[in-house]
Amino acid sequence: MSQLAFLTQDVLTFLTFLCADNIRPLGSRYLAPTALSKLTRLLSVSDPIQLKHIRNANGSWRAGVRVRASEKSAPRIRFIHYLAEAAHLVARTGAFLKPTPALACWLTASDHARAQILFRAAFPAQPTPDAEQRWRAFGLPGDHLPAPLATLGQLLEIFRHLPTDYRVKHSTLIKLLRVPAFDDSAPSDQPAAIVAGWLTLLEWFEILTRDSHATAQITPLGATLIEHPAAPPASWARADQPLHWSTPRGKTLPDLIAPREADPARIFELSDYVAHRATLCTKTESRRVYQLESARVQSALARGISLTQIYECFERATADALPAAVDDWLTQIAAAYGRVTLRSATLLQVTDARILTELTRAQAIRQCVQATLSPRAVIIKPSKLTTLARQLERRGYPVPLAASQANASTKSFDQPTLAHLYLAARLTHQRAETYRPPYSIILDLETQLTARDRARAEEIFEIEHRSLRGSVLSGTERSGVESKDATKQSRTWDGERSGVESKDATKQSRTWDGEIASQSKAPLAGKPLAKTIQSIQHALATQTALEIVYHSPYTDATTTRLIEPMRLEYRDEIPYLIAYCHRAGAERTFRVARIERIAERNQVASRIPSPKSSHGFKGTRM
Repeated sequence: MSQLAFLTQDVLTFLTFLCADNIRPLGSRYLAPTALSKLTRLLSVSDPIQLKHIRNANGSWRAGVRVRASEKSAPRIRFIHYLAEAAHLVARTGAFLKPTPALACWLTASDHARAQILFRAAFPAQPTPDAEQRWRAFGLPGDHLPAPLATLGQLLEIFRHLPTDYRVKHSTLIKLLRVPAFDDSAPSDQPAAIVAGWLTLLEWFEILTRDSHATAQITPLGATLIEHPAAPPASWARADQPLHWSTPRGKTLPDLIAPREADPARIFELSDYVAHRATLCTKTESRRVYQLESARVQSALARGISLTQIYECFERATADALPAAVDDWLTQIAAAYGRVTLRSATLLQVTDARILTELTRAQAIRQCVQATLSPRAVIIKPSKLTTLARQLERRGYPVPLAASQANASTKSFDQPTLAHLYLAARLTHQRAETYRPPYSIILDLETQLTARDRARAEEIFEIEHRSLRGSVLSGTERSGVESKDATKQSRTWDGERSGVESKDATKQSRTWDGEIASQSKAPLAGKPLAKTIQSIQHALATQTALEIVYHSPYTDATTTRLIEPMRLEYRDEIPYLIAYCHRAGAERTFRVARIERIAERNQVASRIPSPKSSHGFKGTRM
């Protein structure tokens, strides 16, 4: 295999490695030592740790010092990473290094086009300051020079003017380039070492070949890449070979073997289901071994990829039907996936359904409810947990809230310092009277946040902003309102405990009796919204079923349904009826304003649990 084939294959391995695993970069760019060791085992060409020169006490330099494993001590991986970033094939996405959408175009291009993209990105004809800074950041040869890429461009220009069969000495190139030398620089930063490093990079691109006599000669393939005037026509055409299955000794599940001529787009597509385990290379052949992983297949199923799509992906890559062992293995994973779902939820449970009915009358508590499980239990939104605990305490239901739960959202930022600065700037801008930070600073901080941090910060901002807005009420006004509510609530519950009903309750009962008599004769057609809510409250109090004519604007259909009301909720001041629908055979939520007709039926709502006492569960409590 050629040097260029090894290089492009290692670039693909690097991109597939980043796509399959969540790699957190060091210093927003470099690979961590653990990721570096994993990637080193997968490359076609080994990349030993580069030894470093250190200065002795007498000022001389000592070579051969082994340094800690890092990307800057692995020259080939460092150059591959530089190629991928210069060609815009990889970038930091959130907290991880991930391939960019430009990778799709690079994978579908021909061999010649892929090599040209990498070469032009690595050695641009007109280097920009950003390109020069990127070269220095990766510590490539000549990084201490004022313009290393511009000097390297001069080296390529020398090769363009040399005959293709001419062998040039290294010393001649050093004299022509006039690389400056510094007395106090390390041996690796001397002109000879810098030019030798540049020639090594060009040799990886198969631009030239070197011999033991310290001479270099341009290759036919290199002449094509650098656009030499006398470049012979190079043959880039090759037939893509399919992958094939191979069962290792002692295993029942086969592995996928990718030859050197395999289609890169197919290999990258398979990275969602297989893991790159090894690369077997000789001077004439290179094979990559991929192993099936159940965790990756389950992750693909969770993203909505069907089992049929997974079958088709493997069949396209291998141009053959799946082996029986792989078919059975995939079928077992798909059959077991989704049978059991584990979700974390915060429940609000009460001992009596009347308590939950009373609590949900308040809009502040209704906004905290995410879903209804039963008349005695609802699911609370995680971001509203602290708000709900404060609202319950105000109403005489203190609930102990663990500090770990209250502060969970503030302790799980990917970038805590940046996220807290963003929160502080937004709250100060919203609340401060004497000083407000410029809004451009808030926008700049927001663009630097990850999507995950931005969503969590938004939840915390809504909670804090609502609490700050609620604290505008004066203490006297708030205490007066709370005292009136507490007095009224105390009188109501005292009357219920003693069993003595007030005149208003007796009058309300007589009104309901009159409505029941009128409803038994004809349905309540064309009633205002207030009367519809009153009928629902009466049905909830007497535990009777309702027959409604409901209009759905989504399907533009009007249906007649027999329902058993469970609870009446207000969401943004809009009333909703939660009831068991016999037509659907399940719990449904109806918007009260869309109920065109409503009538009570002489049928007991069996799915509504009866209250423990025969009094106190009045419609006025909804």
